[in-house]
Amino acid sequence: MCGIAGIWDLNKDFSFDSLQSFAIKASKALDHRGPDDSGIWRDENAGIILAHRRLAILDLSPNGHQPMVSFSGRYVIVYNGEIYNALDYRKNFSFLKSTSDTEILLHACEAWGPVEACRRFRGMFAFALWDKFSKTLYLARDRVGEKPLYWGKIGTMVVFSSELKSLHHCPGWKGTLCEKAMSSFFHMGYVVDPFTIYEGFQKLVPGTVLEISWQGTETLHCFWDHFNILQNTVLSKRPIEKELQTLEELLIDNVQRRMTCDVPFGVFLSGGIDSGLVTAMMQCLQKKDNKEIVRSFSVGFNIKEYNEAPNAESIAYHVGTLHKTFYMTGQDALTVLSEAYWDEPFADGSQLATAFLCKQVKNHGVTVCLSGDGGDESFAGYNRYLWIGKLVQKLGSIPVWMRKLVSIAGLQIFSGYRYKKLTNMLQILGMDDLWDLYHSVCLQHPIKNFWKKDLEPLSFSFSKTQLWDPVASMQYWDILSYLPGDILTKVDRASMAYSLEVRSPFLDHTVIEYGWTLPLHYRIYRGNAKYLLRQLALKWLPKFIAQDKKKGFRVPLGHWLRTDLRPWVESLLITEDLENLGFHSKAIQKLWCLHIKEKADYGYRLWNTIMFLNWYKNRENYP
Repeated sequence: MCGIAGIWDLNKDFSFDSLQSFAIKASKALDHRGPDDSGIWRDENAGIILAHRRLAILDLSPNGHQPMVSFSGRYVIVYNGEIYNALDYRKNFSFLKSTSDTEILLHACEAWGPVEACRRFRGMFAFALWDKFSKTLYLARDRVGEKPLYWGKIGTMVVFSSELKSLHHCPGWKGTLCEKAMSSFFHMGYVVDPFTIYEGFQKLVPGTVLEISWQGTETLHCFWDHFNILQNTVLSKRPIEKELQTLEELLIDNVQRRMTCDVPFGVFLSGGIDSGLVTAMMQCLQKKDNKEIVRSFSVGFNIKEYNEAPNAESIAYHVGTLHKTFYMTGQDALTVLSEAYWDEPFADGSQLATAFLCKQVKNHGVTVCLSGDGGDESFAGYNRYLWIGKLVQKLGSIPVWMRKLVSIAGLQIFSGYRYKKLTNMLQILGMDDLWDLYHSVCLQHPIKNFWKKDLEPLSFSFSKTQLWDPVASMQYWDILSYLPGDILTKVDRASMAYSLEVRSPFLDHTVIEYGWTLPLHYRIYRGNAKYLLRQLALKWLPKFIAQDKKKGFRVPLGHWLRTDLRPWVESLLITEDLENLGFHSKAIQKLWCLHIKEKADYGYRLWNTIMFLNWYKNRENYP
């Protein structure tokens, strides 16, 4: 895993010295992503500079140094990620100097073009490719957005980076906040792709290659069109035995590919079936090849209702891994808040535990960890798929006009946070569209009580077209919004803060595309979410794990806010600062007081505001 950045001044509006200054500072700001090596490539005549920070995973020698120039001298690449089928194509290129996937990717781009290369490769990646002959810049990002790539223009100058904070150093930087991104964050807890918190900058859309010519013309090429894939998907009619065999073979192949590295590796084991299956398959493969026992890691809490460590330890004992549980406290949360910096406001409370686990794993000498991320989206594991699917069926039996009448009348009678659950139910009762229903479940909390002005309506870049069943529609929307915006952002920032690479077999496009072929009864059956995966888990994991209901990855945020995190929070909730930023300070401080007095647990409701204030306060304080 690495960090990349670059700048291209098409019209030479800025001095080349200022471009070099940016490249040096941008590279320094990304040093946590790549502490093993760094490099800068320049072409003053073209007005372009590419910078790279390396976390060495494959071929630890200097042969893997970047920026890397192709054998012909025509192309230069800076690349972040891993190509898991790179060795399948190694035979196509006889002049390779290293065993790194970077060199294979570079020569594949030259031989087939960057779009076709992306189409053929399996992996997580973000890269910039410079064509010296045609003076064309290509920016590419993997299919689901595992690896970040931010880019934007200041006048005719193009800049890009793995993290937004490094762009603060570019000439002409203004840092104007984006209203659409603000709306996204306060409603969802993260900034939805392709927006960023800064006006004029965006995330490159997953599954695309952006081509920028020397004239400034931008052409977006799509190498993985998710919606088009869905339109051409044929649901399987095979018996469950055949599906279990196919799924098992597919997962084992993807697990094995992600175990390829030249550094110590392990696995995150949460106690659920996704990470459990990955762990069991890793240990099976290691045992088969007479290699060392897999090292598994989990995070635990001393508050029983949040602690899934016993389940993780049961799985580890069952499959025979060398397991370590790290117990996390509020003081640990305070520490990672000061170390792991999200360069956009981000408010998933589990980010604290993820960062803490990454730190501990790295401190134990591990550089690569596999995980179970992506299993819920591809195989319908979230609880909302269960109850929204049932709700759609029940609401369909009641006339729309009657539901809307009851909803309107009820909302006029009941208001305020004390009736939150009731008002949510009344709002849902009045909805006649699946997207509205799904979207209402994903919203964090009403913003009007906190913010002085109405924020812009939420915007999404993908089609809201409904698919063949309600669950499939929600899976599709999650893969395009929640997965890259929340889950993958959390994992990338938390792991890269401590120079740790995380790989998930469930995020391979072959697994995702296979998941789409499953009819509803293989995804949800008799009240069991992720049915096919659970049946497979019965073979690999303890029975009680395979049959356990999904709990979700929760942390004792409310408790921590009342104790170890309280002084830190109160240093942020200063009336004058809140008012200047556009918040209703009285509403926030009232809720905070109620939370401190344990009148109710408002921890997660306050977390968006707290994390925005923390980000805003520190946004310029990082290198």
